Amino acid sequence: MSLSEIARETGLDRKTVRKYLAGPATPPRRSASGQLVPRKIDEFAPLVDAMLRAEILMKASVIHERLAAEYGFAGNYQRVKL
Repeated sequence: MSLSEIARETGLDRKTVRKYLAGPATPPRRSASGQLVPRKIDEFAPLVDAMLRAEILMKASVIHERLAAEYGFAGNYQRVKL
């Protein structure tokens, strides 16, 4: 099937179909020793989970603002959103 046919069948955009068919995104970053490089958000993940348990519909922008203001999070919004 062509990308357009798959898009029509699934109701997805043609570009989205192409992205899914291209395979997984970039592999996780690893250091020279082979260990996974920790992400900035990893240490804040329990806080994010707690915020979402308290208010499940909280926006990622609000979570990012709180992490930056109250906990000194230096990462970007996109990482919090993911």
